Amino acid sequence: MKLPKVGFIPIQFIQEDKAATELSEKACSKLKDTQKLDVLKANPVFTAQQARNAVRRCFAEDVDVVIYFISCWIDSSVVISAVQEVGMPYIVWGCSDLNTQSLLGAVEAVTSLKNLEEKFKAVYGDPGDEKTVEEIVTRAKAARVLKKLRRAKIGFIGGITFGMYDAVHDLVALREKLGVDVVHLDQYRIIEEMDRIPESDVEAAISKASNRVGRVEAGKEHMVKSFKIYLALKRLIEKFEFDAIMIKCHPDLSQIYGACGCIGASLLIDDDLPCACEGNLYTAVTMLILHELTGSPPFCHEISAVDTEGSTMLLWHCGAGAPSLAKNPSEVTLKQQYAAPVEKGGQMGGVTLDFWVKAGNATIAILGGVCENIKMQISQGEILEPRKMDLGAGKIWARALIKVPDAEKFIKETLGHQFVTVHGEVEKELTDLCDLANIPTV
Repeated sequence: MKLPKVGFIPIQFIQEDKAATELSEKACSKLKDTQKLDVLKANPVFTAQQARNAVRRCFAEDVDVVIYFISCWIDSSVVISAVQEVGMPYIVWGCSDLNTQSLLGAVEAVTSLKNLEEKFKAVYGDPGDEKTVEEIVTRAKAARVLKKLRRAKIGFIGGITFGMYDAVHDLVALREKLGVDVVHLDQYRIIEEMDRIPESDVEAAISKASNRVGRVEAGKEHMVKSFKIYLALKRLIEKFEFDAIMIKCHPDLSQIYGACGCIGASLLIDDDLPCACEGNLYTAVTMLILHELTGSPPFCHEISAVDTEGSTMLLWHCGAGAPSLAKNPSEVTLKQQYAAPVEKGGQMGGVTLDFWVKAGNATIAILGGVCENIKMQISQGEILEPRKMDLGAGKIWARALIKVPDAEKFIKETLGHQFVTVHGEVEKELTDLCDLANIPTV
């Protein structure tokens, strides 16, 4: 996974201050030693013009976040000139060094920037302090993902499924806060692409996927239809250069065409192309965020049951789940989709995936909110080992059992009925991302 790129700009008061120079050199070295950041170091700056030149270089080098290291008492106008020159995420860092008075200079700079209502992160800690370095790394990761979002293009294929009011979104607000470009396509474009796919390509895709799983228990017709959807979606992604997509699925694909988009979504996620379903753009954006933060396949799901005493939640969806989420490929079964009614007088068809998601530390999150009132719900959690339990309809779908700090509180504060879970602990990164984007967290 690509490392966040940071610009390190040491701010000094006078050129002859050897102690300040040594302190900034030490701070920069500690950041490089983490091997978690790609560090672009500027020479110490003493004037507003030098600071402007340094930050313009950071912009030209496409850094994700700028660090203004306050190595001593400074003239705050030097920092102010830089941050107002180029609109980039930035950190102001000072430390408790009695020889240089770095902390005093940093506090003076920070309070001046607050008076100007600037958005930034202040970090106070010694260069060798792990907590301090981790704060910087976390912010840098968040800034890298926000930059990715501002350059991302998401395909919105179809529309919102049924009466899912919690999936209603505001494209203008999403663009304003996260910068994502959403391109709408009619769901008929999938059918149009399917008509152009050679049968040999379909057979090859079926064979490849079948060899990756433990068992195949779906009929030929359902397999062919489902894998045509997968290949059609891949073509649309390549044609429009999408970074993630959302498909409506119900009932156009799942019932009228006769195959849901579960296999397509699942395999695309393993191709590093987040794919959400049922018309929920918030889910697609959340999947892209979590994938960019972790490099792991995100699991799009609903919460089907809550145990408040054990603080656990049973997660599943109607079939989408990347095969690599399973502990072992042999545990994955391709099954014919559950014959549930979608619209009156019909049932959905296609192929689904049956497996338990592997255990491990995880993060669960979702964007939600009507129009411009976008929020993000976030919680750390632990996906537990599978256990025997009554799964009802979910016995043929990808599923997970997750333990969170307070399951009752989580479900009462929910922003929507769909969520995204990913392996890895990135709650702090998500919180920093929301801070950068002015999105409240729950």
